This record gives sequence, C-alpha cells and structure tokens, in this order.
Amino acid sequence: MVPTHEQVVTHRYVVHYPEHPAREDDPHYRDFEAYRKRTKADAVCALGAARGDFSECDLERPLELHHAHVEFSLQNGVDIKWLERD
Repeated sequence: MVPTHEQVVTHRYVVHYPEHPAREDDPHYRDFEAYRKRTKADAVCALGAARGDFSECDLERPLELHHAHVEFSLQNGVDIKWLERD
C-alpha cells in the first residue's frame, strides 16, 4: 500500500499576443516610456523581489512594464493572496 502523498504539478504556458503599435495616445505613455528607459538596465522582477523567490520570473520575456493591473487574459493565473498583499 502506498501512503497518502502529495505531488507538485507545474504547468507552463506560452501566451501569444498579436503585434500592436505603441499606444502613444495613452495619456500615461510618455511617463511609462521614460521610466522604462531609465530603469531597464537595472530592472528586477518585482514579484520575485517581493517574494524573495525569482523562480516565476522570466526577464528574457517579461510582462510589459506598464501593466500595473492584471490583464483580463491572465486573471486566472493570479495568486490572490499575493495580489491582495500588494
């Protein structure tokens, strides 16, 4: 008899978004772009820094800098405990 046990299962998805122009008509675009240029060289994954665990960070293909809120298409992948804490 095998005793009760747990096993971690990890899923990895690649999400493709269609090409789109820069949203230069967004009233915040200029500020986002200036911040990105100023901080890109030293940027770290904010989620990883907050958790002290960078295992879910991928700076090769990061989420766009200006997404302060959860994209609708990604909402089911959000850990609510972390979101509420932030």
